Amino acid sequence: MKGRWVIAAVVASAVLVIGVTLYFVWRSGTKVSSETETPAAKSSNTTNTQNQPPAKVAEPDSASTLESPQKVATADGKQYFYYGAPEGQNNASPKRIIISLPGHETTAESDYAAWKSHLTGGSYALASLNWWDGGEGAKAKYYSPSEVVAQTRQFLTAQGYLTSDLIILEGFSRGSANSYAVIANDRGSGAVFDAAISASGRYQSDFRWYEDKPNGTISPTIFKNVVWVLACGGKDPSPEQGGCQGMEETKTFLVAHGANVLAILEDPNEGHGAFHLSSLDLPEQALALIAKALGI
Repeated sequence: MKGRWVIAAVVASAVLVIGVTLYFVWRSGTKVSSETETPAAKSSNTTNTQNQPPAKVAEPDSASTLESPQKVATADGKQYFYYGAPEGQNNASPKRIIISLPGHETTAESDYAAWKSHLTGGSYALASLNWWDGGEGAKAKYYSPSEVVAQTRQFLTAQGYLTSDLIILEGFSRGSANSYAVIANDRGSGAVFDAAISASGRYQSDFRWYEDKPNGTISPTIFKNVVWVLACGGKDPSPEQGGCQGMEETKTFLVAHGANVLAILEDPNEGHGAFHLSSLDLPEQALALIAKALGI
């Protein structure tokens, strides 16, 4: 009887050992199976991601340089642009820039300073062209209209501007009196400028437009569809020259040659420097009119 109990105990122990062993084998198999599937899944996911084209990385955006403009030499090495751009200019579409021609015996730095407060916080870059050589104010001391166009085109290309960008010519006083010839030369050889602002400087027939032919050969459609804004001060000491009378006559001349003159902006209480000095924010008005007319 005692032997039977011993045999039963041995059998029971064997069954228990076998059961425990099978249990741990089962657990071990489950764990291995789980671990072998997971890397395969990750590998599959990684492969799918690698097959996808990389996301396009935008060019790093640019900080504003309007407060710290730089001299950029003209391509001929004779003069320079005083240039500052707003924040985000790298990725702006379109980029917007004003090419400015200063007045009589005025440096690019002084011209830039007159503009700066009107551009702070905005979307326009400014490049004031130092087109005067610093000598006496004779015409020979300034770039000719064709030289202004040539140097501007090379500057814009070097700075990464495209034909799809908004490029505005602005001239003040003597710069204004020459702006008409600059646009005429630009239009005659593939237009770069999209619009023009002429302030306190009327059209003068004695300012030669072309180096090889007289002004009398100007086409009656030379300014066809050119968007233009004029500006003046009601207290200009020379009303028939840079004042509102002169700019009204200039409007007539421009329209007769196809231009789309949007407005003559006037401050009746300001003088020759009305465009930059007026509390009416004439530059902001001019730029807004141009942007609206061009659908930008």
